[in-house]
Amino acid sequence: MAGDPLLGKEAAAMMLAFCIWELLGLCFAGLGVWCHIAKKQVHFWANTTTPPKQDVRGYNRAQGRLWCGYGAGFCLLGLLFPGGEGSARVLLAVLGLVLLNIALMACHLRLEARFPNADSQTRRKQG
Repeated sequence: MAGDPLLGKEAAAMMLAFCIWELLGLCFAGLGVWCHIAKKQVHFWANTTTPPKQDVRGYNRAQGRLWCGYGAGFCLLGLLFPGGEGSARVLLAVLGLVLLNIALMACHLRLEARFPNADSQTRRKQG
């Protein structure tokens, strides 16, 4: 059924989903670049504040690498969209995204442990 118009619409919808997915991945990578060059300390989640860090520049660069890696992983998962039957690939991409989000949070917790807060140094001197 080469002339079936529904197959053409499904392929176009998958290509649109692929383009949107890749654009989002590039936005995450762009966020990583912005974090990498930021002068002020960046925060991990929206509407939250991170305690001031002793090494703001190093913390921002680490956050930038974290978000660039997340964006790259996001884009790689998007490569599952084009070609072939869509439903199994989309399910695999979404499950991969769940694992990618868990990895993002785990890496962020490691970053928080690696970069001590600025006030922890003053507490040690006082005690």
